[in-house]
Amino acid sequence: MTALLLLLLAAAPVERTTLFDDDVTIPRSQWRSIRLDLQQRAATIEVSHRVTRGQSAVRVVLMTSADVDRFSRGESHRVLAASSFSPQGSFRYTVTTPGQYQVLLDNRLEGRGSASVRVKVAVAFDERLSFTPRELPAETRRRVVLWSLSGFAALCGLSAWLLLSAARSRRTPPHDPPYV
Repeated sequence: MTALLLLLLAAAPVERTTLFDDDVTIPRSQWRSIRLDLQQRAATIEVSHRVTRGQSAVRVVLMTSADVDRFSRGESHRVLAASSFSPQGSFRYTVTTPGQYQVLLDNRLEGRGSASVRVKVAVAFDERLSFTPRELPAETRRRVVLWSLSGFAALCGLSAWLLLSAARSRRTPPHDPPYV
């Protein structure tokens, strides 16, 4: 059963686009960023990096642009996904909210020297994920409404039956005291 589910998920239409595939030089104890603007639909961001020149280990981080601004000012910020400080690494993150994101290349840990890093950023658009809600087909809408109304009517009928049963059991016939 699990294999069938995985096969169905793998067969779903996915449109993959490479946004960035180039070498970036990051000076010692500094960072650089790559901007991503994802406004049209949800996507999975795939990032991989490999240090091609230099001895420094580099960390790659995904953040919103607002968080990168806070990071650059030394304020608290939120990291969506990150690799460890290493000569190579990768990660995937599914973005479900439209907005501006940045991939940060961080060379601040060791401070040994500048590093030339090969960075690849790809975006996989999956038709099952979407920022905008889609409308159900007319037949499905009718079924949802009918099942909802049927369930509501059944719940009302059950509640009425229980209330009437409780009211009848509490009702006691009037007792006339016997006259002697």
